[in-house]
Amino acid sequence: MKQLVKMEKRSSFMTPLSLSLFLLLIIIAALQLEASVPMKTIHYVNEWKTWSDAQQYCKENFTDLASGGYQREDLLNELVKNGDRSVWIGLYRDPGNASVWRWTGERGDASDDASWATTSEREMKNCTYLSFRKKTCPTLNVTSEANVTKDCKPSEYRGLYNAHCSESKLSYCSKGDQVQLETEAMSWYDAQESCNNKSMVLATVTQSNQHTFTAIGWTWIGLHIPPNTPGNYTSKDIWKWIGTDSQYNWGWGEPDHENCGVLRFPSNMLHSDSCSDRHRFMCFVDNVILVKENKTWEEALEHCRAIGSGDSSRHNHYRDHQYDLVSLQSEDDHRYARDKIQEATTNEVWTALRFLAGQWLWVDGEPQQYQNLPLCPAWGRHCGTLPKDHSTQWQIRDCMERRNFLCIKTPAG
Repeated sequence: MKQLVKMEKRSSFMTPLSLSLFLLLIIIAALQLEASVPMKTIHYVNEWKTWSDAQQYCKENFTDLASGGYQREDLLNELVKNGDRSVWIGLYRDPGNASVWRWTGERGDASDDASWATTSEREMKNCTYLSFRKKTCPTLNVTSEANVTKDCKPSEYRGLYNAHCSESKLSYCSKGDQVQLETEAMSWYDAQESCNNKSMVLATVTQSNQHTFTAIGWTWIGLHIPPNTPGNYTSKDIWKWIGTDSQYNWGWGEPDHENCGVLRFPSNMLHSDSCSDRHRFMCFVDNVILVKENKTWEEALEHCRAIGSGDSSRHNHYRDHQYDLVSLQSEDDHRYARDKIQEATTNEVWTALRFLAGQWLWVDGEPQQYQNLPLCPAWGRHCGTLPKDHSTQWQIRDCMERRNFLCIKTPAG
């Protein structure tokens, strides 16, 4: 009888959620658990769109263009049924990254003194031209450079713009301080070859020397995004995934000069394609939420299970919750979650890993696959985290510590 009283007194200090955790193993065993929801859900869209229009559609109806998960057999079967050989995915050449732009000649890397007309001019086009527009001097009313006064020049510098390298334009060659205007219109690559034949290169333009370029109109210069060739920089430096993926499974000879990525079938390889082409496409829905609030493990569990539940005071923590603390099953799960938590304000985040009734488990009922978890963890250190770095897949921490956490959508959500 005394022993029973002691047990009742001890339990009086425990919250209802704490008591429920000790019954969770029994409940999980009794319930017929549904299949878990993946970290992200892929949706095939049977519409023909350009890459930018496809991305806009995905943002309006899902999360964004898909950046992974396209190996699912049901999706592949649907692609085959529709006769698709290429579908847009969330892979693109990143023109906003200054490191992708190169000058021809010795200078190489493009620096910030390359004066773009606007930052938005770094579009998905690989070659750059210089723009001057015609200007009338108010006093002499002349438009030829031969009759320029000291205070008036007939051409006004507008800045750098980019265009498709196949367009025809005049060009500037240079060698040292010498600058020469080529008056025959040609593509950027032909202009580059023409300059090289004169032992010159397409010109470099900076804030300090832009006054030496005065031709009215559009003229090619040496700023460009070079193709990926051996000895150049790798595709990973200039290609970027939407979302968190970081793997590049390029087809033979890829990526080419184009700026948007497609997935080709049946090879399941990545290829570059013109962003203005039209393809069907795949979107994804992100089912994981990073909560940047510092909570104890139980508070984090309660927070996740209250998402979308309305009145949290009446919320049932056992069933019908739309979100739960995240459980991590596969290598892809760990990679996706770890990429996502790089924006967390703590070095580790809570997961659904918990030590209860003498064993480790995921509180959402998923099978626990980790090896070498302590059989008898220190008092209080009964809760699992995922660290930002790649040193380990898990850490064991005191459940009363406070940190960020990941919630994932459940089948009920």
